[in-house]
Amino acid sequence: MVQVRRRRDPERTREVLASWFGRRLGADVTVEDYEVPANGFSNETICVRLAYEIPSGRRRERFVVRVGPTDHQLFLHADVFRQWDVMAALAATSDVPVPPLQWRETDASVLGAPFYVMGHVEGRIPPDLPSYHEAGWVTMLRPGERSRMIDNALVALAHVHRTPWQPFAFLAADDRTADSLGALVTDVEASFAWAARGRSYPIQERALRHLRDARPDSPPISLLWGDCRIGNVVFGDDLGVRSVLDWEMAALGPAEADLAWWLMMERRWTEGRGVPRLPGVPDRDEIISRYQTLLGRPLGDLHYYEVLAALRLSVVMIRTNDNLAEYGVLPADHTVGQANPITQHLASLVGLPVPELSPQFSASIAALHGGHDVAS
Repeated sequence: MVQVRRRRDPERTREVLASWFGRRLGADVTVEDYEVPANGFSNETICVRLAYEIPSGRRRERFVVRVGPTDHQLFLHADVFRQWDVMAALAATSDVPVPPLQWRETDASVLGAPFYVMGHVEGRIPPDLPSYHEAGWVTMLRPGERSRMIDNALVALAHVHRTPWQPFAFLAADDRTADSLGALVTDVEASFAWAARGRSYPIQERALRHLRDARPDSPPISLLWGDCRIGNVVFGDDLGVRSVLDWEMAALGPAEADLAWWLMMERRWTEGRGVPRLPGVPDRDEIISRYQTLLGRPLGDLHYYEVLAALRLSVVMIRTNDNLAEYGVLPADHTVGQANPITQHLASLVGLPVPELSPQFSASIAALHGGHDVAS
């Protein structure tokens, strides 16, 4: 998801961060590089390279600052430290690679919201917009290399799902660990009601009825990554997984929920954009077959979980485009939330007529492709 972000004063932010890091490192700090990547909507990310003097000599080190939402909110339950807690538990209990955690800051006066700091992980991330099937370094790989890259990411996803879920019980809403799927459905229902604000969304409403009526009985519980997609993986030069990123949608539930999200995102970046799949990238059936082997058990009803995934993303789309409307990019009466490629896919999944794209959809995509700054 591309960011509509506050326009920070770079020089002022450099000064604030130099002072803040200086107190943590016990040194005079210079912020040599400062970058706010376009990717990331729900939280702001600031990448910095610091230079500082310690008794053993001058050091340069890169850090990533993850700031909670300030002038927008994408998720009903927005807690920047939820990601910290998930990554800390992963580092302690699993072999899933996550960035090294450094510090957390609860004082919102420093950057306008609480934040935490991670060490920078060297590597490359496949792009989202345009998708890695269209542009960027992945297009220059050989088919066999792309196949190996995707398989390495699926192996990492299987490591997530094989991680004992008990240390992550804090993710269960109202302590509903025994009914984690029910908790997921309840959460998406609440999130939809919050995002809809009383407006009519017939496709999403039909999908909610399907999720209530067709729920599988007692599926296995796993830790869920949530936003599991290739654009949240850092790859090394050998195409191995260096780090798994973005845990803001982490939850407990069936592994099928994550796999359905992965399949949906792949569809979004190919069929959803009229772009052919790159040679070497496995198709839907190949991913399902391979993942069933990696998981070590038969997969449940993927159609159900694909409805869940598409509904969850459609709620994100409602909030994203409402934020664009608040910033004046879209008209207040826009219909992008009701008629976009995700709702088109969701309609087909639940047997409803597929809507025509909203006339404001192209403006929404243009804003998301380029990012959109708003004055503080």
